[in-house]
Amino acid sequence: MNKKKNSFIAYIKSNWIIILLCFVSAVIMWALIMKDENPERTKTIQNVQLVFDGEADLLSRHFVVVGDRDEIIPRITVRVTTDLLKYADLSEANITASVDLRKVNGEGEHELSVTAVSNNGTVVSVYPKTVTITVDRLNQKKVPVEVTTKNSLPSGYEAGDIKVSRDSIQIEGAKSIISDVVKAYYEIDLKHITSGINESVTLTLLDNDNNSVSDSEIYGEIPSVNVSMPVYSVRELGFDLQSALVNTELINPNYEIVNYYTVPEKVKVLTLDEEIFDNYDLIKLDSVIDISGAKSNIEKKVSFTVHENAWLDEDIEKVEVHIIINEKQVEKTFENVKVKISGESDKYSYTYTVIMADVTIRCGISLANKIDRDNIILTANVSGIDNTDAECSAPISIEFSRGIDATDIYVYLSEESVRFMMKVK
Repeated sequence: MNKKKNSFIAYIKSNWIIILLCFVSAVIMWALIMKDENPERTKTIQNVQLVFDGEADLLSRHFVVVGDRDEIIPRITVRVTTDLLKYADLSEANITASVDLRKVNGEGEHELSVTAVSNNGTVVSVYPKTVTITVDRLNQKKVPVEVTTKNSLPSGYEAGDIKVSRDSIQIEGAKSIISDVVKAYYEIDLKHITSGINESVTLTLLDNDNNSVSDSEIYGEIPSVNVSMPVYSVRELGFDLQSALVNTELINPNYEIVNYYTVPEKVKVLTLDEEIFDNYDLIKLDSVIDISGAKSNIEKKVSFTVHENAWLDEDIEKVEVHIIINEKQVEKTFENVKVKISGESDKYSYTYTVIMADVTIRCGISLANKIDRDNIILTANVSGIDNTDAECSAPISIEFSRGIDATDIYVYLSEESVRFMMKVK
């Protein structure tokens, strides 16, 4: 057995050129035979796109196919017979499947035959053989445009009025579809907007229940509109009242400014140039306020000027300026003012450990100059106290002699009460 095998291998090795030539000749002869005969084969092609033929004719007669094309038009399966040499390259790109809309003569459902042709073979069959479409009257409708906003602008910004290039658009489509459309809608999301907008936007069609109507059910494109909306940078600014006060050092020497303010305290300032606020935080008053010799409050209305690239959100031409001027306050202390005691009982003898107090007053200079030791009256009432076992106390009261208005006098006593011991006589 091994001897025969070795003999065969030896034969191949010694005659390999002859064997190769025979193989090549056989392949060439097979190719020539196939070229002459080229037998046909049948191939099944799936997912062939179906198209409408004669749609322009249908539209010219004011009819239109209802529905989303992707939903109402099925994919077609086509069997095609072609030459063997073309078989491998045959695909859906070589096939056109269609239905003829020229046969449609009115509204409603229509069952139409599917036809298919191939530029690379002969169509044997199609599936499905028919499709059913719904046809409606092609109508036009004018619908209003509505543009609204949602969310809020970031802090420090305000939106101006929205302007739309047109207040209505014309749409075209199936009567049953566009009859439900009540408006064309667009919504601006303000959440991250910090500058004005001016752009062309695509509208969404809505029905009475605010449900959207698919663009695919409208013939042609939905017209776009241009929407613009300014966005203002906003700050609340006060008035530069301090710079407007002049000759403050020449105020009456016995008086002083204790406060100043404006009404309103601040106003809302708007601008399209946000950078102005980098160096603009107070509004300048148009005139100065002279404090020379003043010894009473000053109230006046003063005009002001805002930055040339800004404006107010309300119509205010003047601001009320209030300068509060009071007499200077001074302190005056009277030491060891004796307390006048009342209400002692004849049953007891009293020994006082505290019966004097230092009195400090704070008031205006002119009033302080009128008060001396004789104007201060300290009193304490010890009646009703009968504790002989411990030190007793009674609160000290202060009053001023007639002619002294104590309304604006602040008083501090070094002792709040007198203290004493009681003993039965």
